[in-house]
Amino acid sequence: DQMITVLQTQVQVAVPPEGEVSQSEDSNSVQKTKLMEALQKRVKRQENLLQKCKDVISENETLQEQLQERLQELEKMKELHTTEKTKLINQLRDAKNHIEQLEQDKGMVIAETKRQMHETLEMKEEEIAQLRSRLQQATAQREELQEQKERAEKSGQ
Repeated sequence: DQMITVLQTQVQVAVPPEGEVSQSEDSNSVQKTKLMEALQKRVKRQENLLQKCKDVISENETLQEQLQERLQELEKMKELHTTEKTKLINQLRDAKNHIEQLEQDKGMVIAETKRQMHETLEMKEEEIAQLRSRLQQATAQREELQEQKERAEKSGQ
């Protein structure tokens, strides 16, 4: 708009109002008409350039808006990924804690199983000792009975 105003001012300076035109200037009238046409062409060209600039500015504004929308979408995606990443990290931490707890439980089960096995072994050893003792007693009784039988047979003969 400023360019158009400047060019119009140049035209007004180059071409004085009709009432002020003198006789001597009539001979230059052809030149003034050519100058006027040249200036009008120049104004038209400047107006076209100005319109192209406005179009480019409008397109740039549209592209800037699209860029802002894309940046907002990327920011939302980044937030979503950050949330998902945090969620996965928490799940991994919970899984690790669960595994550690299971390993502790496994250790406790193994220790309890060993204790029970040891206790069972001790009971079995005690049973074996009792059975050996009973076997010795039974053997001693048998030998005693055998001797009594032999004595009875000798006395009975």
